[in-house]
Amino acid sequence: MKVLVCGGRKYDDAATLGSRLEEIHRDRRITVIIEGGATGADALARKFGERRGIPVRTVPADWGTHGPRCWPYPKPPDA
Repeated sequence: MKVLVCGGRKYDDAATLGSRLEEIHRDRRITVIIEGGATGADALARKFGERRGIPVRTVPADWGTHGPRCWPYPKPPDA
């Protein structure tokens, strides 16, 4: 099962995120974790995958194509 993790850049509850991902992995076997390369929830998911030997695919927001529609805040300096 592919799992997309996205969330706040300030999210820091590694225990809760890890517990939920562990539950999903136990029940359905995560084959890849997809995250956006940001801090917070994305980074925690990436670390979880690395620790568990689950492949992680980082797909960053394409600010060049989508501009501020990628996320309302914080906007990059050139958006």
